[in-house]
Amino acid sequence: MRAPTAPTVTSANPAAAARDRALAAYRGMWAAYQTAGETANPDDPQLATYAANGALQTLTNGLKSVRDRGLVIKGDIVLNPRVTALEPADKPSSIEITDCADTTKSLLYKRSGELFNDKPGGRRLVIATVKDIGGGVWKVVSFGARDIGTC
Repeated sequence: MRAPTAPTVTSANPAAAARDRALAAYRGMWAAYQTAGETANPDDPQLATYAANGALQTLTNGLKSVRDRGLVIKGDIVLNPRVTALEPADKPSSIEITDCADTTKSLLYKRSGELFNDKPGGRRLVIATVKDIGGGVWKVVSFGARDIGTC
């Protein structure tokens, strides 16, 4: 998964445009995390392109932990996000996204390339808040991933 480009939104419907931008930010965040995970780089600038506040802190802390253990992350995370709430409904500036992310193929490896943990992930509930931080720029500001098997 590679980071998507911002969608060209031609809809006259502000709610539809906001949904498109929020979903693009959510997908972009995970794509940036996967790319940064390949080298365990918590300073990858793409992370801040799609995430801010608590979400950015969660991503960078996770990558620091992986890096400090001499590991990297390889493999795809399969997403299936859907918008579950818009605030306000007519012209949203905050959107909740619910996902059942599949981490089955995302594993930890030693820097040498040797598999560190062969225990596969699985499907887990993810709930994220994505906000318009100004100028039509949408970023994930918080998210929580539940345990494997929660969806």
